[in-house]
Amino acid sequence: MTNPSLSKDQVKAFKAQEKEAEHCWDYSSLADSLAEAGDKEWARKIYEKAVKTADDSQDLAAIGSSVLKEEHLSDMDWARDLYSQAVTKAENVWDITGVVDDIVDTNGLGDKSLAREFLAKAVDKAEDAADLVTVAQSVGREDCLGDKQWAKEICEKALDETVEPRDLLELSSLVVDDDAMSGKELTRRAMEKALGATSEVESILEIANFVSAEYYLNDKTWARQILEVALSEAEDAAQMRAIADTVQNEDSIGDKDWAETIHQKSRELSEEGIALLDRHLKRKPTKCVAGYAVWENEKQEGTFTVLNEETDEDEKIDGYRIWENKSGVTLTWNLPGSSADAIRVLENMEWSKKDLVYDEMEGLEHSEGKSISDYQVDDSMLEETEDFDGEGFSETVDYGSLYGPGEITIYFDDGEEVSLRATGAGPWEMTLPGGETVKLAADEDMMNAVKKLFSAA
Repeated sequence: MTNPSLSKDQVKAFKAQEKEAEHCWDYSSLADSLAEAGDKEWARKIYEKAVKTADDSQDLAAIGSSVLKEEHLSDMDWARDLYSQAVTKAENVWDITGVVDDIVDTNGLGDKSLAREFLAKAVDKAEDAADLVTVAQSVGREDCLGDKQWAKEICEKALDETVEPRDLLELSSLVVDDDAMSGKELTRRAMEKALGATSEVESILEIANFVSAEYYLNDKTWARQILEVALSEAEDAAQMRAIADTVQNEDSIGDKDWAETIHQKSRELSEEGIALLDRHLKRKPTKCVAGYAVWENEKQEGTFTVLNEETDEDEKIDGYRIWENKSGVTLTWNLPGSSADAIRVLENMEWSKKDLVYDEMEGLEHSEGKSISDYQVDDSMLEETEDFDGEGFSETVDYGSLYGPGEITIYFDDGEEVSLRATGAGPWEMTLPGGETVKLAADEDMMNAVKKLFSAA
């Protein structure tokens, strides 16, 4: 039986809503409206349907918050039970900390004891250090538990369970500014643990950058000591170049003199690697092949439909569409005849179609669309169009490189080859006949190696 305070129209409307309701949120919203209209008994029955259709922890927590409100049912016991169900059904620590935020709200349960119980369950549910830090942040917040000691203990657990340097850096970034968890002190210990767990130059440089960064530890003295460790572990020109770049960076320690000393060592190591080509100069290079990632512009003529703002009617405009794509090409130069052309293209990291001279080109068959631009026949841009009816096929009108070649292979008359591949840590790795590899520090070293091999033609 419905509440007599509801009008017939209200009853009819609410019943229609109940009939159409399918999901938890449908029922919960209807129950809110019923309670606010004065029929709390009917609202309770609809809330029960919402609970039965709840999909996850967040649904249950939301219903708990609704039944708790004074303007709804003000049922603290039922809300507490729903929050408990939400925690039981939680898939991750975020679900639990979300429930805890509702529980400690002074306008809600305001039950810190229950919040503590749920946060303990969150600690058990944590899958990694980031999860533990999430729980610790809730524990330490003044508007939650404000328990700094427990927050620190949870972070200690996170530190104990974290092993990999990259994970230790992530952990540190989460806690470094949190005084409730003694973030700075914990971060120092995490960095010490990370240093003890790696001998890789790339990882050591990441640690040095973290230690020196103003927004993290801002400890330039310790960062310098860490960079000395990186130098002791460096084995090739590329690693030396990476260390020098870090030393020179103002956000690191900004020591340009020391950086130049390291750069010089990097150049020397590159020169030693290039000198290994001397043993292969009796071979005659016959072909150079370079692979590029390129931008590509395709053009298609057609007719646009645009809205005429003055007449508020559609009109047709002839023009063309430029499809801006990401693609790839492979360029080939026959040696020795095209050596100069190859060097001219390889030396330029940025070029477009008009700049190219080559013997063979393959590619552009597979393109990944990035954006489009629309133009009228007089080349003026169309800002907004409603439709485009293209005529025929699109054609490539231009393409080019922004970053230079990704790989270069030089073939010899005896079937052997030398390849140079751009790498993130390199920037170049050179593979000699027989499989020996050499790291080169810079693009100029790559070009010196290419020119040396071409000189044998």
